Amino acid sequence: MTKTVLSLLCLGTLSLSVAGCGQPQPGDVPVAPALDELSPEGLVAEPSNDIELTAQATIDKTRAQQVVDLINGYRDKGGVRCPDGKTYPKVPKLTLNSFLATAAERHSADMADYKYFSHTGRNGSTPATRAKTAGYTGGTYIGENIAAGNDTAAKTVAQWIGSKGHCINLMSANYKSTGVGVAYNASAPYRWYWTQMFANP
Repeated sequence: MTKTVLSLLCLGTLSLSVAGCGQPQPGDVPVAPALDELSPEGLVAEPSNDIELTAQATIDKTRAQQVVDLINGYRDKGGVRCPDGKTYPKVPKLTLNSFLATAAERHSADMADYKYFSHTGRNGSTPATRAKTAGYTGGTYIGENIAAGNDTAAKTVAQWIGSKGHCINLMSANYKSTGVGVAYNASAPYRWYWTQMFANP
């Protein structure tokens, strides 16, 4: 049986634009394009029909913390060469933000329960609107990496490090805080769904 893994990363400026998204192929690990939204006037208003956690997916906080620890290890050490050919220096560790974590958990659970894989929620939400809905009020930049299919934090982080946009998000000095959500649903196509949000501050 072939294991499928995905990751997605989207990069944007004043409005969301997807870069390097493409359709996952059988045998790939889903990595969605990395997302980076810039909102000079703060976070935009959230959609009115926000999606809450559903009953099917299980949230794994242990794996979520492992993601934070692994990424902070890369940031603290520096010398990380991303697929863009640049070597990124040591940067301050990310601080865990409970509001970003809530937004990440909700999105991972929603993808797992409703069997989709995208930075755009079923209600049309974006990472910025999900962060605000979860209670996050600071910052101008909101970034997001998502992945699906791998069952360990180490494999997922390695996948992101090996992808240009994701790696840049992970090593960006612009980001100061993070929140990670990991959801598992045995009946979902990829079973494991990973979301990491970034913000400044």
